[in-house]
Amino acid sequence: MSALDVEQFGVYFEALHGHAPFRWQRRLLEHVVSTGTWPEVIDAPTGSGKSSVIDVHVFANAIWASGASSQRGPRRLAITVDRRALVDGHAEHARRIADVLSKALEDSAPPILTAVAGALAQMRAFSGSDGDPRGPFDVAILRGGRPASRGWLDDPAACQVIAATPDMWGSRVLFRGYGSSRWARPRAAGLLALDSVLVLDEAHLNRQLLTTARRVSDLVEPQAGVLGVPGLQVTAMTATPADGASSVIGVDPADLVGEESDRLLAARLERPKPVRVREVPYASTAATTARMADVVVEEVLAMLSATSGTVGCVVNTVRLAVAVASRLEKARLAADSPRTRAGGPPTVVAVVGRMRPYDIAQIRLRHPGLFTHDGAPEVDVVVATQTIEVGVDMDFAGMVTELAAGSALAQRAGRVNRSGRRDSAPVVVVAPDDAALLQKSVGPYSAGDLEEALVWLGRRQDDVAGLAPWRIHPAGGQDAPVPAAPRRPVWHRVERWNLDLWARTSESLFAEPELDLWLSDDLETEMTAGLVVRAGLPSDAAGARAQVRAAPPLAHEVFPVRLGELRDVVDGLRDVFDDGTPRTLVFRGDDIAPAGTRLQPEDIVVVDAGTRAFTSGVVVTGGEDTMPDVAERAVAALVPTRRTVRIGRGTPVLVGAEGGDQLLVDLLRRVTAGDGADDDSDLESDLVSLLRGWLTSQDHEQGPSGSAEARRLLGTLLESDRFEIVVGLPPDGLDRGFWLVVTGQDSIALDEDMRQVQNAQRVAVDLEEHGRAVADAAAHLASRLGLVPQITEPLVEASALHDEGKSDPRFQRSLRASSSVHGERVLAKSGMRSVQLIRRARAASQLPAGWRHEQLSASIAWSRLGSWSDEARDLVVRLVGTSHGHGRGVFDHTASELEPATRESSTALFDAGEWDVLVERTTARWGHWGVAYLEALLRAADVTTSRRGS
Repeated sequence: MSALDVEQFGVYFEALHGHAPFRWQRRLLEHVVSTGTWPEVIDAPTGSGKSSVIDVHVFANAIWASGASSQRGPRRLAITVDRRALVDGHAEHARRIADVLSKALEDSAPPILTAVAGALAQMRAFSGSDGDPRGPFDVAILRGGRPASRGWLDDPAACQVIAATPDMWGSRVLFRGYGSSRWARPRAAGLLALDSVLVLDEAHLNRQLLTTARRVSDLVEPQAGVLGVPGLQVTAMTATPADGASSVIGVDPADLVGEESDRLLAARLERPKPVRVREVPYASTAATTARMADVVVEEVLAMLSATSGTVGCVVNTVRLAVAVASRLEKARLAADSPRTRAGGPPTVVAVVGRMRPYDIAQIRLRHPGLFTHDGAPEVDVVVATQTIEVGVDMDFAGMVTELAAGSALAQRAGRVNRSGRRDSAPVVVVAPDDAALLQKSVGPYSAGDLEEALVWLGRRQDDVAGLAPWRIHPAGGQDAPVPAAPRRPVWHRVERWNLDLWARTSESLFAEPELDLWLSDDLETEMTAGLVVRAGLPSDAAGARAQVRAAPPLAHEVFPVRLGELRDVVDGLRDVFDDGTPRTLVFRGDDIAPAGTRLQPEDIVVVDAGTRAFTSGVVVTGGEDTMPDVAERAVAALVPTRRTVRIGRGTPVLVGAEGGDQLLVDLLRRVTAGDGADDDSDLESDLVSLLRGWLTSQDHEQGPSGSAEARRLLGTLLESDRFEIVVGLPPDGLDRGFWLVVTGQDSIALDEDMRQVQNAQRVAVDLEEHGRAVADAAAHLASRLGLVPQITEPLVEASALHDEGKSDPRFQRSLRASSSVHGERVLAKSGMRSVQLIRRARAASQLPAGWRHEQLSASIAWSRLGSWSDEARDLVVRLVGTSHGHGRGVFDHTASELEPATRESSTALFDAGEWDVLVERTTARWGHWGVAYLEALLRAADVTTSRRGS
């Protein structure tokens, strides 16, 4: 493979984006490649291509992978901003690059793309299987209102791009990942704190997180030095950099003249955006909301008559957005309007941050040019909340916006003439006619920020350039908006004693630590959670929980909701399950929280499809609308890795279908007839035959479109070579509560407990073979990462020993459908195919509740490694004991409940307190994040080995 260099970046960038990179983007790459570090600050105004930090990260890693530089920088880029639309936009940008590079490895493509793709592919320690292909680099999303990506945890050697909201990144790096299971938290913490860079967009609005991230960087630096990998680097991306930054890279005045690419940047940043303030009586009453809506609609209609192209309309609340959209849909364009729909109603599209991704994707499908510089001439108006302030690549012909803080207005105006193709584009700001009335304002901005914005707008009205980005950037026109005032008097610092508590991730604490002090600029700002609509939930709570666990929420079906509002919505629901508990389920991490649980950030609430909690497609308190179940529907851009189809009374697949009731009866008969079998392969074959026969008899176009899609999906899953059927039997044995879930990716691959006894290939694996395979995978991963021998040797030994506790005869019984299966073999993984048999075997094993095989594995390792140095043995035993996320704190069982052969070492570790002291020693030596990083490497090797069937 030939070496790459920074001079080839221009060719690479143009092959991807159709134009050369801007000068400041080239300077950024040169700095990163030559120093191995990212600058403290990136100072670039809106419209200057800040998302190119992803391109820079990917190309820099390709250079390092090709061996062209002695420097080595971070493999993972986490880019955060407090807007869901921008998070999705960054992820989409990264996926487009990954898709192009993936195709370059398979088809003829420009040589530069093939070279970059090949270099990145060489970084991987683990390639994907046929059913789980891996691109040249990983892309992940961590944001509220959707299940978090987890695949990025499985190959720490790969180049990775992680798009995240501040709270999701911050909670994970602090060992308390919102929406993640307790067992997965150390993996994310270790990988985000080491071999990573955080680019914090809009850093001036996230000063507390910036403080926390830089504190983590300082604390982890010694651990990174011992491990020999880069520590966390932190880059603030902001137009208002603080004094004292040692390295700042951004747009300079000289960048706006010269080459063709510079002229393009100048057009984006300097073309006029004249601004006018429209005053209106303003107060926090329902009447004022109506008046505001009337004025906004009036200004939008006037702008439609004076411009061509889509006009943006941005307001501060969902309630006002709904009112404006409703009025516009009933309005009429002027008869002499130059638009093709003159005299008729304008085409209106509403885009708010609290819509589920499926609904946003439907908008993209209907209007593909709307979210690009190409535009969508068929759309007259986009009505939106502040979700489109940043990151959404729309190119409006003009904008009408409600008054907001100056920095927010600057971002909104950045969506106007974003391509720079128009000579000029107007902006109208609707504001109160009396600044004193701002004290009564309702919305996300303080009265002080709005007053400052009005003063600033007064100046900008007198300048023909208006809100042109360069004229309101500190380095350009010297008339930047006043930064928003801090919402809290001091910033909080992470201390070591905080970490001592947070890192005890496997303990059930009386109350989860509140992280707002370390993550949020505004302590009154609410975190987000999610809501999912499901049709056909069983009437009994246990059955509903089992069905949702078998078919967990998918990202495309989750409505983002403010946590407080979701609590109000849930409190207002009165329907109950048969046992009297509230008819709502709370999906948290990998599990279902108990009924009545107080909602936490990033929880996902599951409700019935008949629940009235919506207005205009978003969740609102007092909503009177319902929304459809879309779990089995998807569009190309949102097809999840795991697809499931639920088959039961009221589920979409049976709506409008013939013989649905009889199908359930026939399926139930087959299940109950084969319930006592030791092997479920014949039963599964019978169920598949029944389902295929029923599908053949159906008209797939009959019934609602969602039902037709569900039936087509079911047929696809049953024809695939990897699917699983989970059976739900009702408590009373009646067919009315019977259901199946067919999933196209093993639930075993996603269920932490199932992964310990089964692999993705669903074949039995000997313990010795598995330990050897995981050790080989760990050695290969360590080699890819360039770890030193003093790290590699304990990591490989721990990988070999991590499952030794499975040799316990009771655990061996839990791996067999019956005691006679597999003879004398000592297994690491079961050959059972279904979750039902696995759980039945566990019950037959007579293991104590909560018994963990890795606790026994740690005891075995302690007894075997007496000849090792104390430091190396400590590390091996620590990694073995925490190899599945448990033991971070204490284990539940004493030496008497472990295998007698290890009683002496078990007594020392778990009765005499040596485990606690060992944890303290390893933490003191390797650090909280250092140990978590090594745990993440072991678990990546184990997961990958299990996925391959070893």
